[in-house]
Amino acid sequence: MFRCTLLAVGDELLDGRGSDTNSDYITEKLQPLGISVAMRIIVGDDVGRISEALELAMGVSHAVVITGGLGPTEDDLTREAVAKTLGLRLLRDAQLEENLRGFFSAMGRDMSPTNLKQADLLKGAMPIRARLGTAPGQWLEKDGCIVIMVPGVPREMRDMIAGDVVPLLAERISPGER
Repeated sequence: MFRCTLLAVGDELLDGRGSDTNSDYITEKLQPLGISVAMRIIVGDDVGRISEALELAMGVSHAVVITGGLGPTEDDLTREAVAKTLGLRLLRDAQLEENLRGFFSAMGRDMSPTNLKQADLLKGAMPIRARLGTAPGQWLEKDGCIVIMVPGVPREMRDMIAGDVVPLLAERISPGER
């Protein structure tokens, strides 16, 4: 059976300011595909802890879905932690940068330079388009495991999970793995 671990990132999920409703939603969307959720892990905004959790998750799962930590602030560290864990570089993607600039331009706002980190893509990753916000997701297959990163903002996460991740997983998983 195809196993997936859900990894939710954010200090607010640990200190009571928020709760991990994203994992409930993702579990609900994965079940019809025959995907078993092996673990749910919540970690704070810390590169070392995210990295440790990702290593653990990859050791027991065929896929890991990470929510959160893809924003423009200095505590949004998911990209960096995944890059460190997988030994990959982050590369500025010209199309993602153009999409970001277009998003802010369409709103008539200036883009903060800190937003540019949202255009950093793991080497070899496929971007998942941000239709409802500024944080694109990423899909990467490495060491026999699919690593998927989506924003933690529930509305943005739901859009990517339903519109991109579930269809991609449905294509990727063979009937024998279900």
